[in-house]
Amino acid sequence: MALSCPALLPAGLSDLLPDAAEREAAAEAVLFGLFREYGFRRVRPPLVEYEETLTGNGPGAKLSADTFRLMDPLSQKMMGVHTDVTTQISRIAGTRMAGGPYPLKLCYAEDVLRMQMIPGRSRRQFRQTGCEAFFPSSLAPSARLGTQVECAVLAVRGLRRLHVPEITLDLTIPGFIFDLLDVFEVKNEKRTAIFNAVDHRDLTSLKGRGAISEWLQTLIQVTGDAGVIRSVLEGLSGQNGFLADRIGYFLKFYDGVMAELTRLEIDNVQVTLDPLEQRGFGYQSGAGFTLFSRASSAELGRGGQYDTGFRTGEEAKSPELLGSGMTFYMDTLVPAAGFALDEDGQFKKEKEEER
Repeated sequence: MALSCPALLPAGLSDLLPDAAEREAAAEAVLFGLFREYGFRRVRPPLVEYEETLTGNGPGAKLSADTFRLMDPLSQKMMGVHTDVTTQISRIAGTRMAGGPYPLKLCYAEDVLRMQMIPGRSRRQFRQTGCEAFFPSSLAPSARLGTQVECAVLAVRGLRRLHVPEITLDLTIPGFIFDLLDVFEVKNEKRTAIFNAVDHRDLTSLKGRGAISEWLQTLIQVTGDAGVIRSVLEGLSGQNGFLADRIGYFLKFYDGVMAELTRLEIDNVQVTLDPLEQRGFGYQSGAGFTLFSRASSAELGRGGQYDTGFRTGEEAKSPELLGSGMTFYMDTLVPAAGFALDEDGQFKKEKEEER
């Protein structure tokens, strides 16, 4: 039976017409120029991979439920369509380019396809443009921290270079709510109830649930205020040595970002702290961040640190490979950007984006 409308597309898929396509391509060229300044080199993974490879290690294992699958007619094996480019860049770093030199810096621009639409966004297929830096887990924590700071600041500079107005960089601690539930020994149904209450910022449902409740209510109520959040987190550090390490790393990350923004004289970016934000940070660890602008109701990008699921060499005892990176969502970033194109469709530099 023929479709009633030959131009009808599946939900979450759309055509990118000339003006929008040209703006996206111009923005991408600007971002790759910035990536090159930081020493990143471009790679291009395939659209599909064997399912066992795509979803079997590191970030891919956390993204399995949102991965489109199809049968390869040649090998008769299941394949998956990439839903997040990070998992493939991790594979390249851990196999084809294993052995360094480190940090290994790679960048990319690829369309991804997801099973479901992300809240606040209307597309299942969209373009990710980003960069990832890889290093052995044996690298000193201070060096890892420096790479994370670099990725966060690079992301801010990318938005500024595209004239995105009123930028907010929101910092979080991936998995922090689970750390708190473990430290305060919250189990079973109560654990699920508290997690759901935090996820929905439901202060009423958090009342009367033991010692953890007061900490969580306080964190939710002061979200965004860096000074107050810092004080609350430092108080939590005394509860447990593991928490102290997690919080200490996060606060050093925040201090590093602020110091680098100051050094670059970037003073019109709002930096907020929300250690309980977990949506979209399923595979990250250490510290993470999300990028927003008042020009868009949806996030423009995000980043963080993660375990790639690969090692730095062939031997089983070789150090695990960690990654730290960021990605822009071009379907939300480009409409929020304030740049113009010239008559040839090239990026038009109307003003300096950074002092």
